[in-house]
Parts: sequence; C-alpha cells; structure tokens
Amino acid sequence: MKTKNKSKSTGEMISSVAFFGFSLWLFFEARSQIGFASDLRIWGLYLAAAVCFLAAFRFAIADVIRSFLQALRK
Repeated sequence: MKTKNKSKSTGEMISSVAFFGFSLWLFFEARSQIGFASDLRIWGLYLAAAVCFLAAFRFAIADVIRSFLQALRK
C-alpha cells in the first residue's frame, strides 16, 4: 500500500512551532524553579515539557512508526 506524500498545512506547521517553543519555555521554567518549588511541581513541568516536545514532532514520529510497521508487514 502506497502512502501519499502529503505536505503539511500552515496550521500544522504553526502548531508544531508553538509546541516546540512551549516545551523550551516549560523546560527552562522547571530549571528556574529548582530550590524554590516542590519536587512534584518541577517534575510536572519537566513532564509537560517532554510531552510538548514530542507533540512538536508528532508528524515525524507518525511517519517513523508508519515506516516501521510497513517494514514489519513485508
């Protein structure tokens, strides 16, 4: 089964950049809270930063998984 080489829309690109920027902000916010906030809050910020970072690359991750699954089927 061939997949279409669909280009990303402007909205998808903007949301990816926003997720990436927000992940950086959350990461540096967590770093700035060390020693001032509870460990739970800091780890929550790190977790949110990681999830936003993954969301920024959601289309690339989906392409890798799709290629991997197609390779397994062959």
